[in-house]
Amino acid sequence: MDLRNFLSKIETEDKLVRIKKEVSIEKEIANVIYSLNEKPVIFDNVKSYNFPIFAGITSNRDIIAEGLGTTKEKLLLKLVESLRSPKLPKIIDKAPCQEVIVKDVDLKKYPLLFHLDGDGGRYGSATVATIKDPDTWKLEKTNSLQDLLEKDKPEQPMIK
Repeated sequence: MDLRNFLSKIETEDKLVRIKKEVSIEKEIANVIYSLNEKPVIFDNVKSYNFPIFAGITSNRDIIAEGLGTTKEKLLLKLVESLRSPKLPKIIDKAPCQEVIVKDVDLKKYPLLFHLDGDGGRYGSATVATIKDPDTWKLEKTNSLQDLLEKDKPEQPMIK
């Protein structure tokens, strides 16, 4: 099941909240996420942005298990099995993630959140970045916070 279908499924099961009111990336969205106890949520109308935001999709083991087609009790076994016997991805020519191609990257055009007073600025939390080295074409992957420093350069520690 793809992400769009999964979000629709959990919304029909009342496991996802949809916020249609205009909300701001400046602490408001983070506060709503917190007030919902990290229940999955979609913000359709993000002030000054043309992108929706969704959050909380991995904050609950029942939701994670459902997305992986298992139960909370069998989740660890499913993850271990996946690590022991990884499957090759299906290669396709056209995918929803390729519907928009950005050539002049400006990360400030994306609704990264400013979470709390005292934070250094806007950042992505629980991000996963897969980065291809332009010289070697080798893929690197990292899971971390990403602070937005410049329009085209998030602060991203590289892990090999």
